[in-house]
Amino acid sequence: AAGIATYANALSNQLAPQEGMVAAQHSPFAANGWVEPATAPNFGPLKVFYPGPGHTSDNITVGIDGTDIAFGGCLKDSKAKSLV
Repeated sequence: AAGIATYANALSNQLAPQEGMVAAQHSPFAANGWVEPATAPNFGPLKVFYPGPGHTSDNITVGIDGTDIAFGGCLKDSKAKSLV
């Protein structure tokens, strides 16, 4: 990828070829779903978590350590009738 390190969870890497994509070079997710800082030192203050399937089966969430900022993407199932 043009000399840029790529990261994904194991499921994303498994699904990539089905979508015509190349699997990422690194899969730093621990068994508990969290990316450990030692496995992804370039993530800086980002806290990355795979909570399990949401709108997509490989959805991840990202927060900024030491702040109240988090991005969950679309964690609701696509069949959900509301966000509650």
